[in-house]
Parts: sequence; structure tokens; C-alpha cells
Amino acid sequence: MKRYVMAVRGRQVSKDLRFSTPDHITNQLFAVGLLLLFLLGVLPFQGLNAQQTDNYFEHLSVQNGLSHNSINCIHQDREGFLWFGTYDGLNKHDGYNFTVFQPDPANPNHSFQSNKVTGLCEDHTGRLWAVTEGGGLHEVDKRTGRVTPHPVRVKNASRWNNQLFVCEDRQGILWISAYGGLIAYNPGKRHFRLYPSPKNEVPVKRAFEDHQNRLWVSTGQGLYQFNRQTGRFTPLYLDSPAASQPTFNAFYLDEQDRLWLGTAGSGVFQINLRSQPLRIVPFNPGGLINKYVFLDGIHCDADGDLWIGTTDGLQRVNLTSQQVVTYRPDPNNPNGLSSPSAQAVFHDRSGTLWVGTSNGIDKQITHTKHFTPYKIKPSKGAVNLFVNKIHSLLVDHHDQVWLTNQFSLHRLDEQKQQLTELPLSPVGFSDQYQNYIFALLPDGPLGIWLGTRDGLYQYNASSKQYTRYPADINAQLLSRGPTGDIWLGGESGIASFNPRTHQYTYYKYKAGDTAGLPDKFVYSLLASRSGDVWVGINGKGVSRLNPATGQFTHYTAGPRPGQLNNNEVLTFYEDPNGIIWAGTNQGGLNRIDPKTGYFSPVTTQDGLPSNRVVAIAGDKAGNLWLSTNRGLCRYNPRTKAVRSYDINDGLPSNDFVENAVVTKNNRLYFGSRNGYVRFNPDSIRDDTRPFPLYVTKFKVLDRDRPLTDSVITLRHDENFLSFEFAALAYVMPERNRYAYQLVGVDNNWIQSGTRRFVSYTSLPPDDYVFRMKAANSDGIWNSQSTSLHIRILPPWWKTWWAYTLYVLALVGSIWGFIRYRSRQLRIANRLLEETVAVRTAEVSQQRNEIARQRDSLEKTLSELTSAQRQLIQKEKMASLGELTAGIAHEIQNPLNFVNNFSAISVELVEEMTEELQAGHQNDALDLADLLGQNLRKITHHGQRADAIIKGMLQHSRTSTGQKDPTDLNSLANEYLRLAYHGLRAKDKSFNARLVTEFDPNLGLIPVVAQDIGRVLLNLFNNAFYAVSEKQKRVGDDYQPEVMVSTRRTDYAIEICVHDNGIGISQTVLDKIYQPFFTTKPTGQGTGLGLSLSYDIITKGHGGELTVQTEEGKFAEFIIKFPLPA
Repeated sequence: MKRYVMAVRGRQVSKDLRFSTPDHITNQLFAVGLLLLFLLGVLPFQGLNAQQTDNYFEHLSVQNGLSHNSINCIHQDREGFLWFGTYDGLNKHDGYNFTVFQPDPANPNHSFQSNKVTGLCEDHTGRLWAVTEGGGLHEVDKRTGRVTPHPVRVKNASRWNNQLFVCEDRQGILWISAYGGLIAYNPGKRHFRLYPSPKNEVPVKRAFEDHQNRLWVSTGQGLYQFNRQTGRFTPLYLDSPAASQPTFNAFYLDEQDRLWLGTAGSGVFQINLRSQPLRIVPFNPGGLINKYVFLDGIHCDADGDLWIGTTDGLQRVNLTSQQVVTYRPDPNNPNGLSSPSAQAVFHDRSGTLWVGTSNGIDKQITHTKHFTPYKIKPSKGAVNLFVNKIHSLLVDHHDQVWLTNQFSLHRLDEQKQQLTELPLSPVGFSDQYQNYIFALLPDGPLGIWLGTRDGLYQYNASSKQYTRYPADINAQLLSRGPTGDIWLGGESGIASFNPRTHQYTYYKYKAGDTAGLPDKFVYSLLASRSGDVWVGINGKGVSRLNPATGQFTHYTAGPRPGQLNNNEVLTFYEDPNGIIWAGTNQGGLNRIDPKTGYFSPVTTQDGLPSNRVVAIAGDKAGNLWLSTNRGLCRYNPRTKAVRSYDINDGLPSNDFVENAVVTKNNRLYFGSRNGYVRFNPDSIRDDTRPFPLYVTKFKVLDRDRPLTDSVITLRHDENFLSFEFAALAYVMPERNRYAYQLVGVDNNWIQSGTRRFVSYTSLPPDDYVFRMKAANSDGIWNSQSTSLHIRILPPWWKTWWAYTLYVLALVGSIWGFIRYRSRQLRIANRLLEETVAVRTAEVSQQRNEIARQRDSLEKTLSELTSAQRQLIQKEKMASLGELTAGIAHEIQNPLNFVNNFSAISVELVEEMTEELQAGHQNDALDLADLLGQNLRKITHHGQRADAIIKGMLQHSRTSTGQKDPTDLNSLANEYLRLAYHGLRAKDKSFNARLVTEFDPNLGLIPVVAQDIGRVLLNLFNNAFYAVSEKQKRVGDDYQPEVMVSTRRTDYAIEICVHDNGIGISQTVLDKIYQPFFTTKPTGQGTGLGLSLSYDIITKGHGGELTVQTEEGKFAEFIIKFPLPA
């Protein structure tokens, strides 16, 4: 990459300097016109036209559903709905639609008697009262829309029903002003009391109760206090009793307890109700208050300003500064006041101003977004004049705003509210040539730098001189580097300019040079604090220049994570953390980490209003402010939250200009196609005021149904439901958003956007809850949802009483059937009695035979029971007989020891006697020790024989069922030896390998030892029988083996008896526990061994006895005892 360095000699440029460029002849006439204007020098501030948002009204009329354009009164009920009394009926407004109440000839008893509604009042119970001229008083049920007239029925009723105003006092009495005088109405008793006007034929205009419970009454000729006990009117005179008294039309009591009075022809007065004596004081600051004030024409806003509706416009009075502002219709402002007759003035709970005029309703919202828009030339509505397109702007050291639309340069002194237009002939504007001003950059405290088509210009505000520094490239973009160098970019490439040496260093595009810029058209430029220069190239992504090395790093868009998502980068911004943010034409915002080169996109899918981001600025809170072609938005990089703003929030336009942004002292300035906007981000607050949400229309089978109860009950066929709902947030209702859920049908909330209605069809009978929630125009959701309970009843054939009838019918049918069957049974009984007589003799004979057979069976059963006991005893004795040989073997061993040690002991006694006689006492003692050892061994083997005999006796006696802690290892080992030696006693040739694997941690287990011994003996005998039989069949190659093992688990004790004998056939495996079943030859088994063993284990000990076997290979019986809890 070649760098081109060029020294430029700056020189002062005079007015006579001429340039010519044939490419721009088409703009010459426009430049000449501007030049003539610039000769005027300083323009007044209104030339810039600071847009007055307080003179902006939204207009509602009959085209929006209003019944009549002439408004008499305004009221907001406790639910939040707005009511407008007009010359043709009463109108209820929910922010979207009007519901109209008018006289109905077809239903005169429940509709208005007159269409001119003049006054509205809501009493302490929530009932709405309306008075009319000619029709009297009416009660409006807000839930059902039902209107009930309450006319005065007296002589001359027409004057008393010609009513102007209604209010309620603290006792709940309604006070009505009428042409005939003052009316007191008790709603509970439905009773009128009439008080004629204090002056004949002079109507009573208004009535009002103050904080001291005084009732004030105004008439066509003066002001009075009314004594409710005596019914007398006491006048309060203006000036003197002899003076002519005004016609007092309007009352309003402010927070300072000042009673404001509007008159017809005498202007505005006030009474300080806290001072004595009470005096009527004229109020006319600067003599600007209009004379004629309407009946509902005075109201105060939340800031304490007084608003007055007059016949000559709407007036706002700042009671602190006494400044008066009058709003009148303006043909040049289609969004201004629509009529000079401001007949009713009202501020709702959100602070929105509602003005009822003779031409409809004018609504002005209270902006919580303090955007201040400016235009160079005033324009009507959203008309975008070319002169108002702000291409660049800056704020200098004196807080003066400089701005350019390419063809002119302006300086605004915000302190003096003065706009100065600078002549541009010194920078090349002439009849033959037009040098565009593309960019502005501060130049210390005395000047600015101008980026133009033919290079840089330095303007000195003190000398008002321009110094030209021509360049080889257009200075369409300017950015100051960390060293103070000015970087400029445009067609052909980029360059740096040293303000001290006036030297340019160029980085131009060169075709085919892959190391340099990839294209000659530069769209965006940023000199970062690190020294790197970021360049947005026409359709070629981002190039990053390291000025120290002159090397470029290129980043292009791609589908992979971490890549740029759009190659047209329109603007750059560096945040305090050194992160680079890039605004693209179609890819939204891209976060660039300079250390890694990783790109992270933020698009419309993340909440941006548009993917075209043209300028970026940051505020002190860390937010990024983005200008787009669809308004401004605030993006929080930490929370990822996005908040969008458009012309409805006070912006001059939704379409902003590339790189037209500047920040000064946390004030942000953005240039658009219709002027620029200035704001402090700290003042841009969302509207967090709570607002109500209601179902405004409920339809069943496409017919309106009033919401009169907390639970709406419907028939089963009334299952086609429609809901229409509205959030009473009147600021910008068209931007309110909604969500709903019919519990029982919708599993989750349904986001419906701005749509306010939903329908459900074919709902089955059930209880439902329709839930709603809403967000206002700032996206703030109400904290609690609103719900409507609906119950669709089942059809009559599925109701409880229908089911009761079904039960009764069933019971009746059963009762009838029983009656029928009883009659049939009685007939059958008579026939049966005849048969019984015949059969009685036969039955008697059969009974005797049965008794004889029964005795025979009892005898047989007794014999069988005795035989069973004998068999069980036989089985026990048989097992005992099998033990005999083993027991004899076991007793023989200890007897042999006893005999041997006894003989030895006799010899030792004889030797000891000889030694004692010989006097060898030590030798005698040694022999005594040997004798003692022999005697202890004789005792030990005697005890062993005794234990064997006791065990045999215990085995033979009947079990008591008492469970004692028992060492199962010893028990198993003992019976294994006894069984083995018992079999060997019968067959000396039998030998088997005995294997024991006893768990040393088995412990003592509570069992009936003699019963478990019988079980083990039975299993051992069976095992030895199985291996013996297999040895006979197989021969000497077979090694019989019987293994006994014990194991303690977490839940049980297991004893396993395993043999490698003949096994058990699968065909008989299910029968082995049956009594008297045996596989042994006849005479060798009773068939009761396993049956008794199974009962002992399962019934006697709550355990299990299972078998695993394979015929010809093995059999394994497993005993499981559950461990005690």
C-alpha cells in the first residue's frame, strides 16, 4: 500500500474566489436564492422553527364516531372511561371507539329525553348522572348502558327540565342548575326540591360545594351562597350591590383553595376561600384573558397551570410567571386547535388535555419524552423540505450548534435563541460552481473544520475568515485521531491531515491492489482512540488501517458466527470500553471486538425498529442511541433491552441521515430529513403511570351482552363468544399492546399486538376465566391482569336435576320390576307349597341318609387325622433313625477319648503315689499337672457327648415354636456331619466331599432351632441321596460334592445347600412341595420331608424356600430368613 504525502499551503479565501464545475449546473438557481437570503446576515430564531409540541393536537370528530362535533362537557369516571356531552347525545370513549347514548323514540322510558347533554356528574356510588336542556335529569347505568330519565313533573316543568349543570354534595344530594332555578334531588328517595332563582327569569348557571361545605350558585346576574337549611340565597357582590353583576359560567377550585370563576363577557375572576372577607377579584394578567368563558371552560393541570376555554381560543396561564399563551386555529398548522370555541377543558388522570370545541375534540398528550425538534424552514405536518435535511452538525466550545444541509451553513446560539446563516461564497459557492459541505468538526474554541467536495476549510469565528486546504479526495467524512490529526474520507479513498504541518497522507484506492482499500467509495470513517482507523467501504465490508504500518485488515460479511452480517457499513462509534459499533444498511448494529475481530449482530429480531442504522451515539448511562429510517432507538448493551421512538414521541422525522450525530455534555443531536432533534437522555422517561383495562364489548352469538355480574352465566348453546377490550391509556392508544388468555382453552398468554378483540367458538360447558393484560404506548405492562369469569351451563339433560330424574326413573323401574317379580313369586310359592308337601317325605328320608353318611365321614376324617399325625411322627422318627448311625459315630469319638485318658490318668496316679512316697515332691507336682490336663479333656469330651444326646432329644420332641437366637453356622455344620455319618453308617463305600462357606458376620438369628435342624437334615439327606444315586449311575469317575454356604445381605439371611447329584426333573419341579410326593423308590421316602420343610420356613419363619436345578447336573435349595426390623 502506497502512502501519498502532500504539503498544502493554506490561504485566506475571499468572496471573489470562483470555482466552476459543470456537473452541478442544475443547483445554481437554488444557490443563488440562498445567497440572496444569506446577505441578510442574522435571521431571527423563528427561522429555525423550534417545533412547539404544546401546539400539537390530535383531532377527533364525527368521522371518528363522535355523535356531534359541538362538545358541552367532559367527565372521566372512576373506571377511567371518558364521557362527552354533545349537542346530539352522550358519548363514552375508551381511547378507540365512541359509544353513543341518544333519544330513542322506540324506547322513550329508557333513553334520553333530549339530545343536548349539558352537564355530567358521577356520585359516590359510581352512578353517572347527565342533565340536558329540555329533557331534565338522567341516570346512566355504566355497566348495561341503560338510561333512566328522572324528569321534574311540576307546573312550568319545561323551565325546570331545561338544565345546565349537576354536582353532588357530601350528603349525596344532587344539585342541578336550571332555567327555573336551583334543584336538589335525593336519589335514594327519588325526590326533587325546587328553589326558584333569586331573580325572576334569570337562570341558575352552576352550583358548587367548596371544602367548607358552602354551596355556591352562579346565575345570569351574579354569584350567591345558598343556605341549605333555610333555602335562602345570599349574594356576593362584585364591587358593590349597585354595580352590574357578571354572568358567572364556570367554576373551578384549585389545590390552593382558590375558586376560579369564568364569565360571559367579563373575563376571569378568583376568590381566595381561605381569606376573610371573601372577595371577588378580577384576574387578567397583561390584559390577555379573553372575556367569554364557556360553562365547562376552566381547569388546572398537574403543573398548576390554569387552562381557560373561551370563544376566542384556548388559553394557558402560568400562575407563577403570569404568562398567558393563547391557542387558536392556524391554517398553516393542521395539527393546531381545530376551533376558536374551546367549550370544555379537561385533564384526565394521565395528564392528557381534552378540549371540547364546536368542531369536535382536540386532544393533547403530556409528553414524557423531552425531544426538542428544530427545522431551518417551517413546514406543514410531515412535509420534508430539502432545506431541512441536516447532513452534519456539531456543538462548539460555546455551546453553539453548527448545522449544514450541504448547501448552507447555520450557527445557532441557544442561549440568545438566535440563528445566523453564514455566507458560503468563500468556500466555492457561485453561479458556476457549488461546493457541497459534507461534514463539520470542531477546531478549538475559535473555529470549525468544514469537509467539502474539494477538501478541508478552516473557519475562524473571530476573524470570520476561511482557510482552504485542498485535497485529492472528497472530505465527505471527518474524524479526529488521538494525535490530533484529522482523518477525511470520501470518493477515491481516505487521508490524514496534520493541522500543524498542513500535510496530507493519502491512502487511495488502487485497482488490483489487494493490500489496500478494496473500493474507492468510502461510506463511513472512525479514527479510534487506539490509533486504528475503521473504514466502511461500498459493499465491501470494513477495512481497518494501522497508520503505523500502513497495513489494512479487511472484514467482509459471511454466514459464520463472528463475521460481519452486512457489507454496507454506514457509520461507526467507539464506546468508552474501546468496543467498536458499526451501523449497517441491512444488517442492523454490529459489535466489533478490536482485540479478536469478532462481530456480534443486533437486528430487528432483537428489537431494533429497522436494520438500517445510520448514526450511533452513547450516553453517560452506557446506552447506545441509534438513528434509523424508522426513528430513534435506545439499546442497552448490558441488558440487550431496546426502546424505540418515532414522530409520535416528538421526533421531527422517522428518517435520519447518515453520520449526522453529535454529543455534548450528555446532550444528543441527531440530524434527519426534516430538521434535527436535541435531547438529554436522562429526560427521556417512560410513562409508568398505572392504567385500567376493561372488556368494552362482550358478544354472545354475535349479539351484545352487558357485563352486569361478576360471573357471566350462559346456556350450553351460547358458546360462541367475542371479547373486545381496551386499556384506558389515552396517550397514544394506537400503540397500546395486548395479551389475553382464556383459562381452560389457552395454555399460555396469547400476544395479540395492537389487536383488541378475540373470538372463541364451540366452547364446551365449563367454567372459564378470560384474562387480559396490556402495555401502554411506552411498552409498560400493567402490573395486574383483568379477568372475566364465564360459566357455560350444560344442557338440561346433563344437569344435576336431570341426573336426579335419571336416578329416580331407574329406582322406579327397579321398584316396578320388584313388584312384578313379587307377584310372580307369590304365584310360584303357591305352586311350590304343593310340591313341598309331596317332597317333604322324600326330604326326610334323604336327611336321615345324609346324617348317616355324615357320621361315617366324621369317623373317616378322624382316622385320617390320626394317620397324618402318625405319618408326621414317622417322618420325624425316620429322620431321627437316619441320624442314629451318625449320632453313634459322633458319640463314639468322645467315648474313646474318655476311655483313653481315663487309663492314662490311672497310671499317672500310680506314678504320682510312688514319687510322693519317694519324697520327690516336684516330680509328683508335674504328674499332678498332667493328671489335671487329662481330667479336663475327659470333661470336655463328656460334655460333647452330652450335647449330642441333648440335641437328639430336642430333635425328637415336639417344637414349642419359641424362637431363640441361634448360630446358624454351627447348626448347619452339626447337622451336615450327622447326616453324612448317618449315610456312611449305612453304606461304608459312600464318600463325598463336604464344602462349607459360612459367613463369619452372620450373627445370632432368632429361629426355632429344632425346626430349622429338621429342615437342614431333610435337605442334607436329599443332597446325599442325590449324589449317591449319581455315583451309582456314573461310577468312580464321579466325585460327589455337597456344599453348604451362608450369607448375610442387607435384608435377609441365606442358607444354600448345593449338590452335584442327579438334579430334579422339570416335569416334577412344581410338585416337590406337595405332601406325599416323592421321587424315591417305594419304601425309601414318605413324601412329607420337603412339604414340612416348606411350611416351617414360609409359615413358621416368614421366609422363602426356593430351588434351582438342572436335571443330571445339580440341585440347589436356598433358604431365606428376613432380618428383623
